[in-house]
Amino acid sequence: MPTKIVTHLYTPRSTVVEGTANVVRPIEAPEYAVTTGQYLNRADVAGAHAQAYDHDARARLRALS
Repeated sequence: MPTKIVTHLYTPRSTVVEGTANVVRPIEAPEYAVTTGQYLNRADVAGAHAQAYDHDARARLRALS
């Protein structure tokens, strides 16, 4: 979304309307009523970054935080 911090550093990948719709849809849409523990890439269920599944990476992050 073209917020000040994004436009200062990057080219926005979506509009504010698209970004808002992607945040609100999982809250309101009935098909997501039983969806838990999932990552969403815009409106699609997607996997997380590979590092999120890496046991050693998670252990290092816990140690650092």
